Amino acid sequence: MLPLFFDISSTLAVEDRTETRVRYVDPDAVLDIETDPKLSYRGSIRHNLDSFTLSYGPRIVLTNITGDSAPVNGLESDAQKLDFIHQGNALLEWQWGPRTRFISNNVVQYGTASVGTLLVQPRWNGEDRPLAARPFSPNARARFDFLSLNLESGFFHFVTPRLSVAPSVFYLTYGGPDAESRKRLNYLQNPGFKVAINYSLWPTDDLIIEVAPQVNIFTSTTQALDTQLRPLDTNGQVVVLDDQGKVPAGVTPQFVSRDAPPIYQGYGETRWRHRFSALTSTELAGGVNATLQDRSTNPDDPFNFSKGPTSLDARVFPIAEALVNVGFKTSFAKGRLIAYSRLAPWLNLLTGDNQERSENVLAAAFVFGLNTVRAQAGFYTTLPDEQLPFRQITGELSYERKITKAWSFDIGARVGQQTANVPDFNKAKPLDEPREISTFQPGGFVGIAFQPQNVKF
Repeated sequence: MLPLFFDISSTLAVEDRTETRVRYVDPDAVLDIETDPKLSYRGSIRHNLDSFTLSYGPRIVLTNITGDSAPVNGLESDAQKLDFIHQGNALLEWQWGPRTRFISNNVVQYGTASVGTLLVQPRWNGEDRPLAARPFSPNARARFDFLSLNLESGFFHFVTPRLSVAPSVFYLTYGGPDAESRKRLNYLQNPGFKVAINYSLWPTDDLIIEVAPQVNIFTSTTQALDTQLRPLDTNGQVVVLDDQGKVPAGVTPQFVSRDAPPIYQGYGETRWRHRFSALTSTELAGGVNATLQDRSTNPDDPFNFSKGPTSLDARVFPIAEALVNVGFKTSFAKGRLIAYSRLAPWLNLLTGDNQERSENVLAAAFVFGLNTVRAQAGFYTTLPDEQLPFRQITGELSYERKITKAWSFDIGARVGQQTANVPDFNKAKPLDEPREISTFQPGGFVGIAFQPQNVKF
C-alpha cells in the first residue's frame, strides 16, 4: 500500500467571479456587490481510477452599498450589510471493482444572508438545462442564518455493457437552522433512498428509470395559538383581535417552532432520451409522485394547535416532461437552444406544501468567437385546483466577452414577477383568507470572471 502514497496526481484550481447588480425591491432600488472566489484541490491515484476533490468557495456580498445599516420598520433590511455564506464540497470517487464505482458527493452551505442574496436567479452556463427559478420571498428585506446540506453516497454498477444500476442514499436540508430564522424561511429536511437504472436500447436511445422513496419534514416558527385557535401574547394570554381580525398594534404575539406532519413520498419516473446527433437530442418523461401525510382535519389549523382529530391525506401527483436540446456548430459560430415543459410536484418553500406545478423554460446561447449571448425565460404556475396558488415569470439576457484566456466580462438584465398566496395567521381562518403577495423585481448586472489554467503537480 505504501507506494500508492507516492503515486498521487494533484490538481489545484482557482477561480473567481465578481458581480455588481442592481435590483428593485419595493420601494427602493438596491445595489449589491458580490464576489465568489473558489479554491479546488483534486488528488488521484491508480491512473485516475480513484480521486478525492475538496473545494471551498464562499459567497461574499455587500448589500445595498449606497444605503445605511439602520433597520426598516424594525426589520433587518436590505440596508448596508455584509452577507457571508460558506460553501464547501467534498467528492470521493473510488473504483470498487472492474464494473463498480463508489461515489460520495457532499455539498454544504452555511452563513448569514439576506433573501436578496439567497434567491438571486441562477445563471445559465449555456450548456446544461437551465435551473428552475427560485421563488421571491414575501419579505424581501429579511436577513437570517441559512443552512443547506446536499449529501449523497452510492454505487454505480454495470450489470452488462448496456445496463447500469446506481443505488444511493441522500440527505438534503434547506432553510433557516434556528427558530428565529424560521420565521422567514421554513426549514426542510429531506432524507431518502434512490435507485437509477439506465438501459441503452440502441446506440442513439437510452431508457432511464428512477425510483426514490423519501420523507419531507418542514419546521416553521409560527404564531402561537390556543386550542380554540386564538393568538397568544408573550405572557401566554389570549390576544383580543381588532375589527379587521388582526393583532392590535403594541401587542407582541408569541411565536413557537413547530414541525408540520411529515410528508412520505414515493417517487418514480421513466425517461426516454433520443440523440439525433452529438449536439441534438430529445427527452420524454413520465411518472408519479405519491404522498402520504397525517394532517389535521381542520384546514385552518395545519399545525394542529387545537389538538383535534387528524386524517391520512393521500395524493398522487402525475409527472410529465418534454425536452428539446438543439445544438449547432459552424466554422464561425456555435450555439444551443433548450426548451422544456415539465409537470411535477413542487415543494413550495413559502408555505411548506407539496403542490402540482407546471414549469416551462426556454433558453438559447450563441457563441461568436470571443463573444457569447445568452437568453432564458421561465413561466411557473401551480395548477388551478391548488388551494394556495403560485405564479412566477422570469427572464434574463446577457452578453459575455472573453478578454484573455483567463479573464472574461459579462453584462445583463434580469426581470421577475411573482404572485403568491400564503396563509395569513393573523386571520381567524388563515387558509380561507390568505394573503396575496405580488412582487415585481427588475434588475441588471455587470460581472468579471477570472479562471486561470489549472496547476498540476
